[in-house]
Amino acid sequence: MPTLMNRRDWLRTGAIVTGGLPFLSSFGSFASPRRADNPNRQLSDAEFERLAPPDLKARLFANENPFGPSEKARKAIVDNLASSYQYPFMYFGDLVKKVAAYEGVQEDMLLFSSGSSPCCWRLRWRFAMAAVTW
Repeated sequence: MPTLMNRRDWLRTGAIVTGGLPFLSSFGSFASPRRADNPNRQLSDAEFERLAPPDLKARLFANENPFGPSEKARKAIVDNLASSYQYPFMYFGDLVKKVAAYEGVQEDMLLFSSGSSPCCWRLRWRFAMAAVTW
């Protein structure tokens, strides 16, 4: 006579099997690195280290500069330390002029702010006003 399995037994069995899957690698060596020329032989530690990617001095995936600021940047930081707590609104005009001249664009094409909130607000306002018909 066939054995019937109800939903509770099926879920319990599935949970036990699923919970045991991480431990399967300890029973066999199928999770270990293998040689390309002989897949039945595992890599030795020396072979594994030889095939590992080289150590990099620069972490290009990180949002940091491992070399630190340049001497010019350090001097600029020290020279402007007294006003570093202030937002640089008063310098935006000069910055816009310099960037526009350097990039060859009109000054009204540039938008600078001390964070994303003013830019997002201006974009929302611009698109909201475009939707309004007078």
